Amino acid sequence: RLAFQRANKVLLLGGGMISGLALFLLFLGNLSYILKGFQGIGIIFFFNTILCVYLFIKNFSLFRNLFVINFSKKNCVMSVAIIFCLFFIFLYGKGSPEGGDISTHWSIATSFARGNYPTVLPWQPNLLTAYHEGGFMVEGAIHALANVHIGLVHSFFSFYVVSAIFLFITGIALAQKISLWSLIPAIFGLILFGGPIFYIGNFSHFIVSLFPSPTEPPLLSSFKNGIGSGANDLSSLYYYNFYTFGLSTLILTVYILLQKWTSTLSKFLVATILCVLTLSVMETFFIIGVMITAIVFIFEYKRKPLKTAMIYFII
Repeated sequence: RLAFQRANKVLLLGGGMISGLALFLLFLGNLSYILKGFQGIGIIFFFNTILCVYLFIKNFSLFRNLFVINFSKKNCVMSVAIIFCLFFIFLYGKGSPEGGDISTHWSIATSFARGNYPTVLPWQPNLLTAYHEGGFMVEGAIHALANVHIGLVHSFFSFYVVSAIFLFITGIALAQKISLWSLIPAIFGLILFGGPIFYIGNFSHFIVSLFPSPTEPPLLSSFKNGIGSGANDLSSLYYYNFYTFGLSTLILTVYILLQKWTSTLSKFLVATILCVLTLSVMETFFIIGVMITAIVFIFEYKRKPLKTAMIYFII
């Protein structure tokens, strides 16, 4: 709300959910060098909360309008439809798969909660855990704060991030027109894809798996991570929630880059921080985010003096 003067509550809610997680991860990644374990995470979360409360009180006039609800017929129908979709996502997520790599993911998360930072694995104590660490840190922090089983944390964290993406994309669509059709991009994106359709290096393998025979229809089951496509179904978005978390920060980064800011330098600083956070969560999306940031930067600064553009680029 502070960054974008929008009245679109769905967009602000989804974007706020993503940026809230990103801010918490930013504090965890920097302050956990000093503040470790359950007590350290509690202090970091308290600091994060106090900062948000301070910003809320200081800018209350800006936030006050968000609590004014328009009970028009169109808004009520949209609200019911969005709640129904979120309820469906929640019910579907309760059956998300466990096992496999999940045991390793949860071990890293609970290890971080006990003060292992920078994280290392027991069987590689001489090497840092450069493995989607950001998502596991947030899960470990929630585990430490809530004092519940890490499996429950995983399920609710996954639901939270998937819901944030759904709300944010739906909010972007609602900014164009308030209509039930605005639900289609988010529903289609989450249930069928969840990311790029394929990786260029595995394109031929993807096509062969998608069309096994000239006489058979394409298989929707082929749109999965395992065969080399970048796509995930909804179940995979719950299972690989670090992928989902990285996707959410990438979407937010792209949205920020396409908006008008009073300070262009501030916009690119925020985008850069989000790219670094994306790197700690999902390396593939970091590469995409940096490329998009660089392209937008070039277009916005091509008319600036070379010295100014280079200084901003270095920053």
